[in-house]
Amino acid sequence: MPPLVRRCALAVALVWLVLTLTFALVHAAPGDAVQLLVPPGATAETEARLRATFGLDASLGVQYARWLASAAPSWSGTSQSFHMGPADT
Repeated sequence: MPPLVRRCALAVALVWLVLTLTFALVHAAPGDAVQLLVPPGATAETEARLRATFGLDASLGVQYARWLASAAPSWSGTSQSFHMGPADT
């Protein structure tokens, strides 16, 4: 295998590994993100609505797929805040 192809394959594998480890660490952390967002005394309906809004009611596989898909625009240089690419500035 040519060195350039090998390095590109290793780079892709490294990015995938970092994204996967980050996902795993976020989900392994103690506590629940929704519990931090709901005010004290909120109803279970409010909590369920927040879970659905953030996609936390989906299975881990679906959440992981969404996590990877949301990382893809970052690679192209598209700003998550301004929804613009480098050429649009």
